[in-house]
Amino acid sequence: MITGIQNKNLINFYEKNPPIFQNDQRDLSHLLEKNNVKYGPWTLSFEMSPAILDHSDTELIKSAVKKTVRGAELLTNLIVKSPKKWRKHFDWNDDFFNLALVDPGYSFNIPCSRFDIFYNEDNLKFVELNTDGCSGMTNADLFLKSYMEIIDRHPELGLKKSKPIYVVPHLIDTLLSCYEEFISNFPENGMPKQPVIGILDLAGEDTSWEFEAVAKFLNEKGLKAKIITPEQAEFSGGKLTFAGEEIHLIYRRLLGTDYAEKMSLLAPVTAAFKERKVCMVGAPRSQFPFSKKFFAFLQDVKIQENFDEEVCDAINKFIPWTRIFREDKTQFNNEKINLVNFVRENREFFVLKPCESKCGYGIFQGKFMEQNKWNNSIKTALGKDYIVQEFINLPTNYFPRLLPDKKNELRYIHLGGYSFGGNFSGILGRTCANPLLTVIHGERLLPVLCQI
Repeated sequence: MITGIQNKNLINFYEKNPPIFQNDQRDLSHLLEKNNVKYGPWTLSFEMSPAILDHSDTELIKSAVKKTVRGAELLTNLIVKSPKKWRKHFDWNDDFFNLALVDPGYSFNIPCSRFDIFYNEDNLKFVELNTDGCSGMTNADLFLKSYMEIIDRHPELGLKKSKPIYVVPHLIDTLLSCYEEFISNFPENGMPKQPVIGILDLAGEDTSWEFEAVAKFLNEKGLKAKIITPEQAEFSGGKLTFAGEEIHLIYRRLLGTDYAEKMSLLAPVTAAFKERKVCMVGAPRSQFPFSKKFFAFLQDVKIQENFDEEVCDAINKFIPWTRIFREDKTQFNNEKINLVNFVRENREFFVLKPCESKCGYGIFQGKFMEQNKWNNSIKTALGKDYIVQEFINLPTNYFPRLLPDKKNELRYIHLGGYSFGGNFSGILGRTCANPLLTVIHGERLLPVLCQI
């Protein structure tokens, strides 16, 4: 992967033409504002120097995603087949746990997901798997579309053989293929071939801009789509309606934790789902792999007896060492250890993460903490539902500011690899001044292009 100051042609061109750089940067900023590329109220900032994946980079990520998702699908099947054995590992109310056991009516347990990827000098690691909404895809697509509009002005940048992978078309294909399979499995319900699609979340969420963008993409494809909220739902006469309009296909963006907390409010949705009167993509079953414990389960040698060699190799190669954090004995780099004591004494090797969280809340990175604060973090983690994971160094690079009074800036590089229908489906690239990626730490969008 080439990025930052390694893009020599781009840097040389812009350094020789400061007015062009300033004009391009301004135009791109205006395009992002126009296209609503934001998080909450903030229009996101960006890097001008892209990350470029060569063919081998792209093929490695494609293969790793496909095999790892297959492992996650197989493990989800094991959980569903033996729910009593697994119940203790999921801190959900009984109603939501039982709902997660319901077959979604199509082949995939995990139709939509996003891996948090650290890709550093050919060392590819998946540090998290997000199956709960997979946000950011419209930002990725609209940013890349806007970026290409700017850089296509200048063949001198040397980027003519590098193109983006747009994510949302893969989402749309997956929504429709799941729905097609669903109505084929339940023809007695008489659902239409072309569904009315509802994008489901709570009202007033910070990510509502993304739902609007997804709905717009769907509308442009000739599909009827709207944003729906739990308060609007009614189920009567075998029809699920929202504000009076029947919905046949739900794309769930509602977090699993919110669904579990609002089961009574969502009773019409749940009833329609159980009676096969609505197809839900991102059904509650996909919540099982969202728990960060899932990686620890995937690495369990007894569980791996249920997987083929290809899946086991991918899990062991691409997922960092992960364990449920508790008083236990285990192995680390073939050494038998007392888990809590070893983690306490070797903080620079580990990160503690809550099993279900978002936006980086509750994460403790030992490498960046004083020992006394690390000790306190261990106490916090032991009192809650946490995993411990081997710390993986984030890739970094210097990014040019390309203005006379600005120096190159060291940035951490975060990649979010999307998977729809079990296949690699594009990347959301971001950089940050802090190893923990958040908007408040100066997150910027990073254009990710693939060589053709």
